Amino acid sequence: MPSQFNMRTFSLDLKFSVSQSHRFDGMNPPAIKEQLLSSKMGTLALQGFLVLSKPMMTWRRHHYAKPANWQRRTYRQKVRWRCRHPDPQVDYAGLVDKRKVGEFAKSLLPVPQHIACVRIPAEIEKLALPDSFVMKASHGWNMHALVRDGKVTRHSCDKADEGEKATGANLSRIASGWFRSKENLLLRAREWQYRGLEPGILFEQIIDVEYELELFLFHGQYRIAMIHLRKPGENGPVSDGYLLYDQYWNRLEPGSHKDAKLYNHSSPGVPPPDPGLLS
Repeated sequence: MPSQFNMRTFSLDLKFSVSQSHRFDGMNPPAIKEQLLSSKMGTLALQGFLVLSKPMMTWRRHHYAKPANWQRRTYRQKVRWRCRHPDPQVDYAGLVDKRKVGEFAKSLLPVPQHIACVRIPAEIEKLALPDSFVMKASHGWNMHALVRDGKVTRHSCDKADEGEKATGANLSRIASGWFRSKENLLLRAREWQYRGLEPGILFEQIIDVEYELELFLFHGQYRIAMIHLRKPGENGPVSDGYLLYDQYWNRLEPGSHKDAKLYNHSSPGVPPPDPGLLS
């Protein structure tokens, strides 16, 4: 870092960095440094780059350093803290994009058959879709529609669409609503991982299951399992509450009165999955 610099020099460097920032897309810090050195304003720009780097590192240490009482905090408190202090160096978008996660998971587990993925709702009208499938947004949650025998039998956002024919125009209209939905806007505003996520619509094979398994991992190790139970409904399986298990498959009770309302106390439980899945 240069021993001296003045505000005028820093301003020039900052303007250069902003105006030429597109030149650094996909480059790592050493490559950026080399690019800056080879430029016309090499010395000045490099000074600006180094000066800007230190405040960024200071910001990250201040906002992401764990609090002193971290070990005494409860699980809920730790999760809430991490939600408010996301690490800017982590690619959270890649962890919540359903399309990317599906590509990763299929190398480890059986997954529903992928039919199509579009980024623009109007492209749906060009697809040759089967009579039955699931349509869902890859960029958020609670945005899905179930199609059976050419009809929309379930829509998470608008019950008025249920019973309508699953034409390309109708599906395109539903998808357009997901792109501008209040839930989508709130996710992008409140949750860091959704901000850089490219919207998309997925079409997948329907799989009717008795329950869904959700695992919570700490330091890469499974510790808690949440079982989302399903029961037969008029248009397919519907929610029947949930169960909780620890890593030894001992049943756990809900942690709050609010959660207890959805907990299925009458369920006999479910058998543990294949040990290889939990290891």
